[in-house]
Amino acid sequence: MPRWKVMRAVVTGGAGFIGSTIVDALVDEGADVQIVDDMSRGKRTNLESALSRGAPSPAFSGRAST
Repeated sequence: MPRWKVMRAVVTGGAGFIGSTIVDALVDEGADVQIVDDMSRGKRTNLESALSRGAPSPAFSGRAST
């Protein structure tokens, strides 16, 4: 059972290794999670688990490096 009735969180760098781990933990707790990442080092594949469990698609900011 979640500790919060409604928990909202913004995770910057959410597509990176550490950020995506935090996103997974928050989604597991039932949080409403917003993910922001400029994709300079993060990968969308890091978010597949959270996205498949209902996390909204991330808001990308900045320019992704190629």
